[in-house]
Amino acid sequence: MSGTLIYGIELDEIFSYSIEVDGDMLMVTISQDGEQLAYREVDMADSGYDNSSDFMYFKAGIYLNDKTSDDDDTAKVSFYVLENDHENYDDESNLM
Repeated sequence: MSGTLIYGIELDEIFSYSIEVDGDMLMVTISQDGEQLAYREVDMADSGYDNSSDFMYFKAGIYLNDKTSDDDDTAKVSFYVLENDHENYDDESNLM
């Protein structure tokens, strides 16, 4: 399956996503119960983030973006597993 996600993921449903980078291409896959729900490839060549001497990083978390911005707004996220893999680095000690 490729393209737009047809239905949403309900609160408290477990799903997974994968972000892969190969050269200038960034690939994102969203899955649930072993079934791929959505996949998108993005060419980062003209994004301003394609400098191979700059490391890219990803954050795991939640960003509450709503229209009210009330002080008592809250959000919750649970991560069951976080995995990462970095290849082709000359000196991995520079990653921290």
